[in-house]
Amino acid sequence: MKVAGSGFEGGFEGGFEGGFENKGYDPGQRAFVLKKASEGAESLRLTLDASEGSPLVNPAFVVENWGEAAPVVTLNGKLVEWGKDARFGLVGTLGGSTLVVWLRVEAVAEATIEIEAAR
Repeated sequence: MKVAGSGFEGGFEGGFEGGFENKGYDPGQRAFVLKKASEGAESLRLTLDASEGSPLVNPAFVVENWGEAAPVVTLNGKLVEWGKDARFGLVGTLGGSTLVVWLRVEAVAEATIEIEAAR
């Protein structure tokens, strides 16, 4: 199985106006790490710059201080259905819950991922 860190060298930008901060890609976790920096933050948008030479493969996202809400995720505007090709988990920590999202997807062009708290 390929993983995001095995070839992806593109950058990522985020719509962090809602109170999230970009902590970058962590090769130890093989995940893009973000942190909820504002208590009222409920959604974020990421644009990943994948290409033929730097494909995005099976990305994972770690969102520290997420809270207890289940996530709703869209990929390029399409709702992601949870199952064998998309998974999430909430990991309890002393400071709150950390959200982990994994997607089975390969992209060779820009990909936009939105993560928001379910209502």
